[in-house]
Amino acid sequence: MVLNKFFYSYPLTWDLFISWAWYAGALYLGTRLRDHSKPIWVMGAALTSSVSFFLVSNFGVWAAYNMYPKTLSGLISCYVAGIPFYQHRFAGDLLFTAAFFAVPVLLRLPEAARKSGGAAAA
Repeated sequence: MVLNKFFYSYPLTWDLFISWAWYAGALYLGTRLRDHSKPIWVMGAALTSSVSFFLVSNFGVWAAYNMYPKTLSGLISCYVAGIPFYQHRFAGDLLFTAAFFAVPVLLRLPEAARKSGGAAAA
């Protein structure tokens, strides 16, 4: 918020609060992973956050600006216009989620091998 207002000189408009509310929801979803850190939960959360950001942010654009008519067809047009910006996000989110959650596991493998008494080396 501080960067948007003072560094980038963006006005504080109500549609920014839609994005901030989404970020709060994504943070909440991430805290729920603490108890469910299995790969299916992590990938599900990544997909949920990716799809929900697309839906919420494009809805905010449709609602806040006069770029599209305030009709169902206008909303659909807004979503269709957003697809080119979304097309690589889906794969990127899955790739980076897998990498970020796999790194700590891979870093603990040598420690686990040492604790098992080197049985894996024999």
